[in-house]
Amino acid sequence: MASPPQDEFTSRHYPVRENMRWLRRSLLLEKIGYLLLFSFIGAALLGLFSNGWLSDSLITNSDRTVQLKYDRFARQQSEIQLVLHVWPQGRTPAVVQLGGDFVNHYEIVAVQPQTAQMVTTDQGMIITLPTSSASASTALYLTVQPKSFGRYRSEATLSGHPPLQFNQLVYP
Repeated sequence: MASPPQDEFTSRHYPVRENMRWLRRSLLLEKIGYLLLFSFIGAALLGLFSNGWLSDSLITNSDRTVQLKYDRFARQQSEIQLVLHVWPQGRTPAVVQLGGDFVNHYEIVAVQPQTAQMVTTDQGMIITLPTSSASASTALYLTVQPKSFGRYRSEATLSGHPPLQFNQLVYP
């Protein structure tokens, strides 16, 4: 004579003592953990923490004389590439001012091409770029390193034109 089949969802005492209520809670927590883990990995792959689709940004000021390509999200003590394109009028040197939180919270590691002049003041950093008659725009490649973590609001201004404001979130 065979014993009746046991219900899989009831607590047992033989061969091992188990409590199905706690086992179900444990399974639920495990599923939530997997969901959080895969969400975290997906966000990282999409660029929520640094380089990637969610982080890449290209902005232009209102009169289209300054354009900036940068990452919205960065990590403290990691190098970041900022690409600044300016369209100055005439053959005069382009004078760009980087202000806001930029001077206090970023350290410049490298500048390409070589600037004609770079001066730091209370209001920001003033960079004078030589312009070329061969092209209408001038590009400035800045490699910077955030000094501390936080949310920073900076701006880039071509002399005589409206400023280009950009925000960056720096993770610890």
